[in-house]
Amino acid sequence: MYSFQELHTFLSASSRLSVDLIINENKRSLFTVLAKKHGGIRISLHRMFLEAPLAVLESLSRYLQTGNKNFLTAISHFIDEKSYQRSYLQKVEAGAMHVIGDYYDLSAILIRLQEEYFENKGPNLITWFGQKKTRSRIIFGEYQPLLQLVKINKKLDHPSVPDYFVDYVVFHEMLHHMIPSSTLPSGRRSIHGPAFHKREKSYSHYQKAIEWQKKHKHLFF
Repeated sequence: MYSFQELHTFLSASSRLSVDLIINENKRSLFTVLAKKHGGIRISLHRMFLEAPLAVLESLSRYLQTGNKNFLTAISHFIDEKSYQRSYLQKVEAGAMHVIGDYYDLSAILIRLQEEYFENKGPNLITWFGQKKTRSRIIFGEYQPLLQLVKINKKLDHPSVPDYFVDYVVFHEMLHHMIPSSTLPSGRRSIHGPAFHKREKSYSHYQKAIEWQKKHKHLFF
């Protein structure tokens, strides 16, 4: 593993540029060229690059030096592999799975959506999760690919939230199993690409769910 200074020094020396390096912990923009001028370049890299093999860093420095997109292939492969490994390494404990809420049974929703939209395929694990209070952002659901686990925010287990919206959130997270995220040549993660959006609209109450969400944001903050 490299330190920030070691990575900065390597990239500057190997690319023969004055590199202004920023380390980020983003979920999407993992590698971004922020600015480039004669003799210098400003880039933002995800922390995972501190663990990158030498071959990947050499491809990165060559791309910075030449702008040749052929060097992005090795970088994209590294991001894909690292993103797959890094996030969901914990095991699922049976006692930690909560599917029966006060108003909604997630297991019943999952099975019904599998039958209706996914030919009885897709993730088999689902649970409620609690999110800490925030004034600006709410996560309705998550999908953890290594565990093949769908997680739904417990705030949706409420009589004021219609069943078609809860179904939509579960459906959306199940789609992440069927259409995994990928890395674009730019280094940006494509989580909701064109194929994902097209398939998402096949949910029978898609527009109704989107409109309800827009009108009822106040319920969650």
